[in-house]
Amino acid sequence: MDPKMDSGFLTQDETFEDEFDILKELLPEEMVGLMDQVLRHEMAWHMGHPLSQSLFTSYYIDRLLWPEPKKLEEASFDRQARTTGNGMLHVVFRAYCLALIKCCDHVHKRIRAEHYYEEEDFVSNLYNRNLLTNFETDQIEVLLHEAMKFTEQQTKLDEALRRAILARLMLRQQILRAMELELILDKDNRIQLWKKCTDLLPEIHQTQRLGTPVKEAFSVKMQRKLTSSVPPRPMVEITFEDAHEFLSNLCRDAADVYHVLDYHGCSNLLTFTYVFQSRKPQPAIYIRCLLQSLIFHDMRVLGKITITTLIFDDLAELVLPAATLLDPANANVEPPQDPRFQMAKEMGGFVLRVGDPFLDIFRALCMNRSRTRRMLCHLVLDWESVQLEAENLDVELRKYTGEKPLTDGSPSGPEIWSFPLSSWAYYYKLRQMEWIVQLGFELGIYQNDELSPMY
Repeated sequence: MDPKMDSGFLTQDETFEDEFDILKELLPEEMVGLMDQVLRHEMAWHMGHPLSQSLFTSYYIDRLLWPEPKKLEEASFDRQARTTGNGMLHVVFRAYCLALIKCCDHVHKRIRAEHYYEEEDFVSNLYNRNLLTNFETDQIEVLLHEAMKFTEQQTKLDEALRRAILARLMLRQQILRAMELELILDKDNRIQLWKKCTDLLPEIHQTQRLGTPVKEAFSVKMQRKLTSSVPPRPMVEITFEDAHEFLSNLCRDAADVYHVLDYHGCSNLLTFTYVFQSRKPQPAIYIRCLLQSLIFHDMRVLGKITITTLIFDDLAELVLPAATLLDPANANVEPPQDPRFQMAKEMGGFVLRVGDPFLDIFRALCMNRSRTRRMLCHLVLDWESVQLEAENLDVELRKYTGEKPLTDGSPSGPEIWSFPLSSWAYYYKLRQMEWIVQLGFELGIYQNDELSPMY
């Protein structure tokens, strides 16, 4: 075995784990330092680093998750219940860590439910660990309340340190509530929760200097318990400033993303998605997957309209205002010989054909910029086919709409037909081609002097 290739390899006189007393009493300064350290590792995971190089390097997190607890009481630093007292560790820090793990569970489920690129945007490997999936958020919140009550009762504790610990517990409580999977469409409540998180961050930043890091509480040797047959990888260390900035952006973006639920037409929805994703730095993968969930979930767009309604609204905005083709009453006509029945049938088939390519535009915009451009390059070929099929459908629908061609007045002048569906498809094909060129310059594929030739 080679120590550079197998993380489970032990050299002579080397122990499997570092000697660290996980049950030792923590000083208030160490409590603040540990809370900030696990927060930094959590943000590193959000940035795309594996859990084995970030959060799972913590002895405290490992003790809570392994062996897998069947009851919440078993998720403890002292599995044998050998010690009593030490409330700062067993009440405060345990509650904070459990809430953090449950937040990670919500993030993991949200991202896995949507489109993303494994090991490029996010690493979903849990290394045979369960992120408290079987326990309800309310159970964790009870522990957080107990931890805050316990901290408030510590009158002998330095006031600045007590406020620092309370601020971190309150921040974790708000993040836990905001990330909860249920009631995702409760826009006003979620916006308020994320804004409360943003309001707490300045105090977290100001009191960071009060903490004392406990570096021995984290070790790359923990990788041996996760996967022993792969090369050992270094622990990812990001600064508190970077973690704080990332979390600030995440809270701001999370509060803003819920405004997508204010539906004022398909064009506005697409513009919101495009402008929101154009932010620099680009929103985190959790925010991008949250946006995907809000746009299309459980066969509903924004939780309230069907894909047919979305496409019909867009057609009405762009090419067919007040057109009989989009009249909802057509779906209620039963006689097959009625032109409205045929229009409803043909338009229903058109929606089935363009539904996925149309939603794929939104999905593509929710990817990282390199993947967005790559997906658009594939999508534009699909929209080329949609345009050709729509052109044939436009010709077919003339029999039912009674459309008359426009002419320039001369007897030999050409007849001009509207071709509404193919014009709509052509519009979106051109927009995607435009985005491909723009992203080419943003990603450095084209040079500045190539602007004119590319357009």
